Amino acid sequence: SPRLVDVRLISNQIPFSDLKTSLEVVPNILNLPNVPTTLEFMEQEVILDAQEYLGKSFPSKEFPAYLIVSYSGNNDQEIDLMVKECADIVLGSGAIDVFISDTEERQDSIWSARGAFLEAIKNSTPLMDECDVVLEIDKIYEFMEFVKGLAKKYQVRIRSFGHAGDGNL
Repeated sequence: SPRLVDVRLISNQIPFSDLKTSLEVVPNILNLPNVPTTLEFMEQEVILDAQEYLGKSFPSKEFPAYLIVSYSGNNDQEIDLMVKECADIVLGSGAIDVFISDTEERQDSIWSARGAFLEAIKNSTPLMDECDVVLEIDKIYEFMEFVKGLAKKYQVRIRSFGHAGDGNL
């Protein structure tokens, strides 16, 4: 009979002073020996929208950009090593801190906010057009700058977030 393995998951919320710095470190995270289970990016505005929509606070929301990096493993030592490797890379590449969400409550807070992003944006506007874009990972920031330019030029609000680890925004 198959042996059941106790898989554990831990997520890190990693703040940055700007989106460019957060996205530049993504390839370095993906080159680590242990690939994350999830690797998401978001900007502060999307977090604030989700917080208002859900009526609960995101663990950290005062910084302009964030990555959420999750690892899963079979034991605490395995996950601790993965988290340390990632923390070393991001802190050496401009991250402000690494907030480890090691309790169920913190995990729920991060993932409920992340899960509410699209609904929160829909709730905050009478008109919305949703668009999925898939890019090469090293082109995400360039695309985000293009989108911000369009938003400014046409005076529209554009909120962005996505899977930094696979380029699906």
